[in-house]
Amino acid sequence: MTVQRIDPRRDLSAQVRQLNRGLMDMFIGADPYGRRHLSPRTSVVLYTADGRFGYALNERPSSRMLGRL
Repeated sequence: MTVQRIDPRRDLSAQVRQLNRGLMDMFIGADPYGRRHLSPRTSVVLYTADGRFGYALNERPSSRMLGRL
């Protein structure tokens, strides 16, 4: 796994950003009680190698947490 900081507004196309927003909304909506602290604007988002939404966290992940993901 490679960890890399990206700026989605600059590094991803508008279509991919729109798709990612929908995927994140569905991710949060799948468990509204357990993921109510997540927000598309403030969460730390983990993307797949091709730039698609993978997972969202409320804080920066530790190396241990990244290993579990």
